Amino acid sequence: PSGSVVLPGEDTRAYDIDALGITVVGFRRVDTTCKRRPCPKYSVPMVWTLVDGTWVAQQLVALNSSDCEATGVAEVNGETVVVGYGKDSVTRAVYWKRDSVTQQFGDPIRLGGLGGNADAFAKAEGINSNGQVVGYSGVTISNVSTTYAVIWQLP
Repeated sequence: PSGSVVLPGEDTRAYDIDALGITVVGFRRVDTTCKRRPCPKYSVPMVWTLVDGTWVAQQLVALNSSDCEATGVAEVNGETVVVGYGKDSVTRAVYWKRDSVTQQFGDPIRLGGLGGNADAFAKAEGINSNGQVVGYSGVTISNVSTTYAVIWQLP
């Protein structure tokens, strides 16, 4: 009813909570292995789910096992869907779906970049119950980026 709850895990951030207040998404920072300190950190996408009054943390599969963050969550057609972004050659907008049988999230599914351009960067930042994802996409040419607000419709 009041106060705050600390979600499980250290060096974490939460970005969004679903309409029912039982699923939270964000990321945690993880140390990389290096020979000299301080070592750089990378982001791992996370989901926290309220189960029988206890918050349970689950790490999502990152795109290409690289920096990745979960930024939005919603129930779409009775399934929990999480959106966010990961990196390969550029930043890519992605989403994860929870399997209705196993209750586990699968691998990230890419959303298209601006105009289908393979070099376009993109981030998904929010989702609604109709499966509409919002974020941005753009291209960088000669160190100049042009960014556009984007709405994706999930299949």
